[in-house]
Amino acid sequence: MLKNLVTLGTGEVVARAMHAVGFILIARALGHQALGQFGLAVAVTSYVLLFVTQGFDQIAIRQVSREHADLRGYVEQVLGLRLLLAAAAASGVALTCALATGLDPTLRGLLIVFCLSYVANALTPRWSFLAIERPRPIAIGSFVAEAWFLGAAILIQSPSQVFWAAAAQVAGELSEAVYLLWTLRALGHRFGIRFSRAFAKPLVRESWPVTVSMLLGNMMYNFDVVILGAMGKGAEIGLYLACYRLVTVFTPLIAAFQSAVYPSLARSYPDFTRIRARVGWLTLAAAGALAAAACLIAFFARPFLLLLFGGDYVQGATLVQVLVWTLPLQGFRSLLRHLLIAYHEQKVDTRNISFGVVTNVLVDVALIPRWGALGCAVSTLGSEIVFSTLSAHAIATRVWRRGR
Repeated sequence: MLKNLVTLGTGEVVARAMHAVGFILIARALGHQALGQFGLAVAVTSYVLLFVTQGFDQIAIRQVSREHADLRGYVEQVLGLRLLLAAAAASGVALTCALATGLDPTLRGLLIVFCLSYVANALTPRWSFLAIERPRPIAIGSFVAEAWFLGAAILIQSPSQVFWAAAAQVAGELSEAVYLLWTLRALGHRFGIRFSRAFAKPLVRESWPVTVSMLLGNMMYNFDVVILGAMGKGAEIGLYLACYRLVTVFTPLIAAFQSAVYPSLARSYPDFTRIRARVGWLTLAAAGALAAAACLIAFFARPFLLLLFGGDYVQGATLVQVLVWTLPLQGFRSLLRHLLIAYHEQKVDTRNISFGVVTNVLVDVALIPRWGALGCAVSTLGSEIVFSTLSAHAIATRVWRRGR
């Protein structure tokens, strides 16, 4: 588990560093308005993308980590199902963009470019390497993907080149998918692409709570951008995205942490006593490390914004000082969510995150008209407090008792 965490973590640190440099260069070149359009297109795309990916990965990892012989069947069936969903999603977005005559031309163009990301995400077998605990190809794939984005960021010089950023992001995702498919075959895992309703039905039945949780999780992090635009605060989207970038820089590390531990959590089912102590100290260590990072970022918020994004973004220091306190909360509940899924309590996780989303939406609606982007920062922190508290309660009442 530690080896997997180090490999995944190292790869994600390098990839995230490349993406961070690329984002900084793009933010400086595009300015607030074009960056806001790019961010809004990414947010909208992420919601449609959930229709394609759904929660299949977590269910497939849970099954294959327990029985590696199931790998080929899951890879073939997930690829087939997702490609069908990707075709439907891309057609739907293209048709909507064609019919929505009042849509901003730049936003329309970005959404059409991002349609290709549905195919890229349908093709990637990233989850399979997590299931068989071979993280090295994932780390290399992340590097390949971010190399495209960073290369485009270096070339972009004006807001009119915003489409280059979108095209580079999609090209990176496609390259990563092709590399992972090739690597999986090179490791001796032969597979094709199949679709079977008999396989799809139970997979969807098992994964729908995870899918809903993913949708709600997206709302916790992306709904702020959408509602800022909807409530006439679109000019603040670029500033909010730049400030939030100082927080999301840790997201890949948290994801690597979860991914490295999840297979062992799945294999421990149903005897929680085997991992209870490990889960406890890993949870506290993650929360403590991210709390230290939050203190550092909060104290140096203005210098960080000035150094990375320029003087136009310094006004967002207060946003950063609110948003960073979501970090220790994310570290605290990072394993708890995956533990619930590993112990077949994904519906409970869906319920927990739904309360977090409701908190986020209500606070957004109440505060954005007066506070703008700062209201989004407050709502994000409030939703994390609710979500983390409910996750801890669910573990104590539904999983912890298995070890008593």
